[in-house]
Amino acid sequence: MGPISMLFPNPAVKILEERLWEKARKRYLGEHPADACDDARSVMRKVKSAYKNTVGAAVGEADQKVRATWAEFKHTMTEQLRAALATVLHMSSLEWYSIEAGQLPNPEIIAAPYELLKSLTTDLMAQSLRKRIDFEGFDDLALEALARYAVDQKFHHVLEEARRSCEPFRVGSGAARFVVAQINHRDAYFL
Repeated sequence: MGPISMLFPNPAVKILEERLWEKARKRYLGEHPADACDDARSVMRKVKSAYKNTVGAAVGEADQKVRATWAEFKHTMTEQLRAALATVLHMSSLEWYSIEAGQLPNPEIIAAPYELLKSLTTDLMAQSLRKRIDFEGFDDLALEALARYAVDQKFHHVLEEARRSCEPFRVGSGAARFVVAQINHRDAYFL
């Protein structure tokens, strides 16, 4: 890692580093259950001293891989995210949603849980990245970090763009097509 990468860390690598430290913390507490009663800062000091080299090596390796593919990823991530969201909605079932108007099997209005869609889209996007040849050397955590970065950055934008353009989404295996009509920020179902 050169001085430029230390001054401007890659945001996806930062997400990966956070996940690696969380994984290391869980592993440490599994190996040292007596330390679970300690405060969080002292536990993290012990974890960092125990796993500093391991996490550092994994982050350094991932940083090089991510930097090599970052430009292309940034260029295509919105399109990949849009495709992953459409696939998640298509793989779902109308019974999973809150029926706001009409009734099954052909409801007129459904409400979708935003956070659940976001989480499932992240998982599916990580899986779809694995299939791409330029990401074949990445481990699962690195792909999840890239997918989480894309979802954190562009998920709301993709939904808002779909709402503005009245882009239809197929929900379930039937012919049901829906458009995003409203994004309600104060509701658990949100969408």
